[in-house]
Amino acid sequence: MPLLMAFVSDGNKQGYTDPNLSNEAILFYLQMFQEYLGKEDVVQMVLPFSEDLTKIFFYGITGKQED
Repeated sequence: MPLLMAFVSDGNKQGYTDPNLSNEAILFYLQMFQEYLGKEDVVQMVLPFSEDLTKIFFYGITGKQED
């Protein structure tokens, strides 16, 4: 967990994440994903739309925001 926290913090410092999001919220989100996808029956269920989930994971449901 400390390594992941350092990774998230470093990404924030480099501008890869929204500076308004706390590290705790980002870690919680990552843990939710990990726990749900770790369930036995879920992986097969999400395979048909895994690319969509990847886009949502990185850009949210509104897509990538341009500044």
